[in-house]
Amino acid sequence: ETADGLLEWVLANGTAAEKSESLALMLAHFNESPKLLGYVQRLGYYGPREDLDKVIKMAGDEKVRLTAQLGLASFVANEGERNKELTDEERKAKTEEAKKLLNELVAVGGVKDNHPKLAATAEGKLFKINNLTIGCVAPEIVGVDHAGEEFKLSDYRGTVTLVDFWGIW
Repeated sequence: ETADGLLEWVLANGTAAEKSESLALMLAHFNESPKLLGYVQRLGYYGPREDLDKVIKMAGDEKVRLTAQLGLASFVANEGERNKELTDEERKAKTEEAKKLLNELVAVGGVKDNHPKLAATAEGKLFKINNLTIGCVAPEIVGVDHAGEEFKLSDYRGTVTLVDFWGIW
């Protein structure tokens, strides 16, 4: 087993303190290693944010760095959506930070050619933030009522409207 393989194992199975220490060693001695990728992908969901920041600054592997940036954007966006203690201003700041990180990632030269899945994921997250979060104007939906008359969701703009989605699969 190689040293970076052992550190990779600790990143997957260690305690939070062990993971943080292993990440520091990995970045100091094996910063070009693609073995960082699995850990970085999990960081986007659970953090800590400081580890994502370290990877963005220190990782030598482009895919690892870009994945960390995507993870950080996801982490920040999720924090803004889920943390009920944030004020509206703080929530808006988190959303803007996530948008900035995602726009920077998409703007990296060659990212769409070299890492198309990463670029597509970033673009999808940007679409969600820009169009499908609390406070956004709902996208247009066209349907048919019980009498067979077509209607649009925008016909009800300005009124409280419950949209019930259901189906039988």
